[in-house]
Amino acid sequence: MIYFLCPKPATPSGGVWLIGRLAGMLPDAIVAQTEPFLVSWDAHPEKQAPTFSKGLEPTSKDVLVVPEVLWDAFRNPSLFPHTRKVMFLQSETWLDKRFDLKGVEAWTCSRYLCNYLKRVHGIPSKKITPFVDNGVWNSEATKIQGQVLVMARRNSYYEDMIHRLEQANWKFLMVDKPVTQRELAGY
Repeated sequence: MIYFLCPKPATPSGGVWLIGRLAGMLPDAIVAQTEPFLVSWDAHPEKQAPTFSKGLEPTSKDVLVVPEVLWDAFRNPSLFPHTRKVMFLQSETWLDKRFDLKGVEAWTCSRYLCNYLKRVHGIPSKKITPFVDNGVWNSEATKIQGQVLVMARRNSYYEDMIHRLEQANWKFLMVDKPVTQRELAGY
């Protein structure tokens, strides 16, 4: 069994969506939520893996996939000492560079993060390629040259980015609140 550990996000999160979908594609996988919640922003919630939130009991035959945001707590060897642990890195923001990650097994969702782990922490990793749902994203949409979508969540530099886009006379759309997949596709 593969246990994908998943924290409850404060707002809709693509990382939480991806964890549920990855687990949903595997026959022997389950999402172990830190507390119960629904991934309501998924356009196809039926593709999410089964979840549970109590009694995390992986054994030596199981794999515990831990997102980087929870890695510090779960890297402790006394927690599930005989269970294979894999760090799932979706953003280097959550990694403290003081941690010695040598020997850690890691999965990432981008080539940049694979290179980051090798360059900064000296560990190789495996890349899991994110995917897009059919029937949500309009692949025939007309692209407008000189227009950009600015996601204002979780960063402090979007105001500077907007200022620079205005200076360059670029058209832009800004998303500054949590949105579902279908809402985001509408942009």
